Amino acid sequence: MIKKKNIIVAMFVLTLFLVSALFYGNSVERIEYQAIAKTFRDADDLLAHNDLVIIAEATENSESTLLGDSTPDIWGYTLTEVKVLNVIKGALEGADLTVGEPYFTADPGLVLPKQLITYETYTPMKEGSRYLLFLKWHPGWECYAVNGFDQGKYNIDNTDREELAMVKSKHRHQLRREVLERYQPVVEEFIKDSN
Repeated sequence: MIKKKNIIVAMFVLTLFLVSALFYGNSVERIEYQAIAKTFRDADDLLAHNDLVIIAEATENSESTLLGDSTPDIWGYTLTEVKVLNVIKGALEGADLTVGEPYFTADPGLVLPKQLITYETYTPMKEGSRYLLFLKWHPGWECYAVNGFDQGKYNIDNTDREELAMVKSKHRHQLRREVLERYQPVVEEFIKDSN
């Protein structure tokens, strides 16, 4: 009788473990790291401090790189392949480019949720969405990277609702409006083309 009771208790505990693993294994916890980045005064300042300005479409090819020993010392970035649609500033060969994004994903284990770790209020590019990107060469990542966190990435086809929702400061809203107005003639061509 005791053996049967132990088996039932063990099966119940195992079932609870598996259900919690399935639940947490599919959820994602968003964590925002506080970081220091240059605050660009206006669209001219943003343009002046970047090596490459492009209009691009994000692809599904994205891979996080983790650095550091363990939580909470972990940090990283994500490399995302984009299809370059237009070059506004800089020189670029080819239609594809790997771009460094200031976020990464971590999977702390079976029973804990996956983690999306961003720097400030940056949001990852969404596959198929089109962006105006302000990029600076990042020697440590060996690629062009989005500069100034959310100040360097602007969704132009209104398919990335999360990006707009994360713009919190009055200055960032003003900068976003100014940048999109400045580049509207170029951007407009690629908005029509995406529909």
